[in-house]
Amino acid sequence: MPTMNCLWRGRLLSLLAGMLLAGGAAATTHALVERDTGLRQVVLAHSPARVAPETVRAVVAPFAEAEFARLDLAGLRQSLEALPWVARAQVRRDWPDRLVVTLHEHEPVAALAEGRFLMRDGTVTVIEDFAGEGLPQLAVDATHAGTAYQAYRGLEAALSGSALRPALLARSARGSWTLVDRDGVAFRLGKGDPAKQAERLRKAVMPALAGRMQRVAYVDLRYGNGFAVGWDETGPESD
Repeated sequence: MPTMNCLWRGRLLSLLAGMLLAGGAAATTHALVERDTGLRQVVLAHSPARVAPETVRAVVAPFAEAEFARLDLAGLRQSLEALPWVARAQVRRDWPDRLVVTLHEHEPVAALAEGRFLMRDGTVTVIEDFAGEGLPQLAVDATHAGTAYQAYRGLEAALSGSALRPALLARSARGSWTLVDRDGVAFRLGKGDPAKQAERLRKAVMPALAGRMQRVAYVDLRYGNGFAVGWDETGPESD
């Protein structure tokens, strides 16, 4: 005959399986354990966008077996923060019988190399199995990631409506910047603030090369009174 502990454990897991992660600003509460004492409810405040409900349940389940006053909150928090996409977790008791869990997810704003991403809070974090499609590409070290992202957005905004569509911004070890557009053309911007070259790109470079951009390999703007063009001899001839 099953022991009471086994029966309770089975009931707990079945109740955990019914946990609902609803969206919205308000916390959604659901009774995960129905007992006279101990943990009766687990509250997940704010539904995570990228962490699967099954993953949260699997992490919470073994911790929920302990007596309410003996719940290992630090251990549960660490386990939750070890999950991909979880930047920070908060776990607290809500006496007399409720546990409140809040997950703060990573918010990537730009992709770096080797699976690293710049987050909205300025940190750089590795996220596995995430391609970062649609995010700005930055070929920089972590130290300059924030500066590069602001420069990229500045260039993107200043060049809006032009034929130049930024795809990647790179910084060399010597501090020289290169912007690569979606067609693979490299614009060598030199040192200093990359966004300051936006006006030259819009008003001088793009008009001068209109109709010939398909044959351009790179544009070198590291000249005070003009720019140099490197031609791609394998590109299609313009009319």
